[in-house]
Amino acid sequence: MKLRYGDIVLTIEEEGVNINSEICIDVFKSTECKQHIYTRQMENKSQVMQLSPEERAETRGTRVRAFPCKPCIGNDETGGEATQSYLVKSHGFSIYFHGCRHMPCNLEGLQDEKIDILILKIGSEDMSPEEASELVKTLKPALAIPLCHVPEDGYKFRDLASPYTQVVLSI
Repeated sequence: MKLRYGDIVLTIEEEGVNINSEICIDVFKSTECKQHIYTRQMENKSQVMQLSPEERAETRGTRVRAFPCKPCIGNDETGGEATQSYLVKSHGFSIYFHGCRHMPCNLEGLQDEKIDILILKIGSEDMSPEEASELVKTLKPALAIPLCHVPEDGYKFRDLASPYTQVVLSI
């Protein structure tokens, strides 16, 4: 699915997104992008932009900032596979790709950001529709795009989140 938002062209692919053919996040099959970044550790690191949590990078006027994922159970942080989320700023717009499997404990550095587009994964190995809608309530993006393997998860997320943002389903 292709989506135009101002000067931004998003190509939603199976597990990720291609942003203006400049940066791909969690896109495993495309070679169109100049830079690739992933929310989880990758074996093959050729053409991959490596960003540590809280690190920033810039390529051709597109800025990227990495955020660590620290899932919560109550108020305690838990371990698990290291994952990251990314805030991408390009052409005057902010795109937040949420790579965490759950609602993070700490959204420090994001709550004051104006987020135009929120892209998040919903499913059995990722966030639930309920957790995803809580993230929408917290971050208040103008547009939310869930990446779902099960259409029912996308519809449930849309119903929960639509009072707070516009939802575009890529199902």
